[in-house]
Amino acid sequence: MGSRQRVAAKRENLLDLGVEQLRTSGYHGTGIQQVVGLAGIPKGSFYAYYPSKEAFAAAVVRRYAELFQAELDRMLEASRERPRAALRDFFDGLVERFVANGARGGCLIGNLGAELEGTAPAVSLALRETMGAWRTAFADVIARAQQRGEVASGRSPGLLADFLINAWEGALLRMKVESRVDPLRECLELLFDELLAPSAAGPSS
Repeated sequence: MGSRQRVAAKRENLLDLGVEQLRTSGYHGTGIQQVVGLAGIPKGSFYAYYPSKEAFAAAVVRRYAELFQAELDRMLEASRERPRAALRDFFDGLVERFVANGARGGCLIGNLGAELEGTAPAVSLALRETMGAWRTAFADVIARAQQRGEVASGRSPGLLADFLINAWEGALLRMKVESRVDPLRECLELLFDELLAPSAAGPSS
């Protein structure tokens, strides 16, 4: 492995460790010394990659978004044939992950947004970009579902995507408070039975 490849590998390792640490311990609960200790590199080496903790956290958010985007892309591909089912399958898959990990962690994006409240501008920008990408993906799938009659067309896809994100992030917070996944299941049940229900005429053939 060449020097550039080693540098890239160390950077990716730092980011992956950052995703886990920031999701479980938060921004203020994660220290640079803690991250470099887990990565097995000197603290001075960290600053060769990132000039500050804020810059690192912003890069971690983008890394998380990159990993999550791959899942969104699979959902978008599946939505070409069965958009509403693809959207539901996507969220059901997330629920199963939280079942497997004991309803811990929550969403890195929601966690950091609530913790920082705009006090770290570089991180806030990365958070807004990530949520904007989520909104676009969900709105695209909902629009396809509306075109097929799988979701009623009374509300705009963008508005429904916004509400979907808002409701899901709120359900994640309650899941963390109560240490149970029931709020996630209840959220999805209401969303798909009401706001994301098929049109009265039913799905088109």
